[in-house]
Amino acid sequence: MKTITLIPLTTGTGIGHFISSFAMIEKSKMAILDFDFNSIVYEVLNGERNFHNDNSNKPTVKYSTTRFNNLLFSNAYEHVAIKKIYETLKTDQIKDSSTLANIKYRIVNYPYRHKDYSLYEIIATSSYVVFFGDYTFDTKLALKEILEKCSYNRFGILLTKTEGVNFSLENFSQEVGVNQTKVFGEIPYNLKFQLATIQKKVLLEYGDNYLSDLIIKVWDNIKSEANIIKELED
Repeated sequence: MKTITLIPLTTGTGIGHFISSFAMIEKSKMAILDFDFNSIVYEVLNGERNFHNDNSNKPTVKYSTTRFNNLLFSNAYEHVAIKKIYETLKTDQIKDSSTLANIKYRIVNYPYRHKDYSLYEIIATSSYVVFFGDYTFDTKLALKEILEKCSYNRFGILLTKTEGVNFSLENFSQEVGVNQTKVFGEIPYNLKFQLATIQKKVLLEYGDNYLSDLIIKVWDNIKSEANIIKELED
């Protein structure tokens, strides 16, 4: 199983829509661990929700099989410890799932938080890491902080909100010092991001050729990079 971690460095980058599109492409071959409490992934993938309770019978993790037959795990409330998600994955109820045996890719959605050392633990166990961010000082600062601590990993980046900025991917790479990082390109501004959120649809369901081609190309590139890494054993 390849573990691919997606890290939004800023808000509003559309990462939830990319994840749901990747899920639509891979179907039962993908499991999703969503650590972003405000994510729209669950709503877009429209799963039937179940809860895993702790010893006090308080829900900690919600999980479901999505309409594309992926397994999706996410926080039942904000500030659930990361280990709760991983503990849930080890329960007999989850291990007995027929879907689990088919999984080739595990997507982890984990938003950047300043000095959050859990982030580095997740990165260290990932086959590949993709950053989502814009061309701002805050994004570059966050990226530098992460790369200083995790320079041995394989990274890629997908950028957004470059409109009206004197921008080039080459300059961005030089400024951040990400020579080992592959820049996949830019997320274009598109009203379908807002429409998909309102209508709870996957971007690929709109049949927008340009946007669909971009998403498929990005996912193919991510898979290609992750497949270079020796397969992880659980």
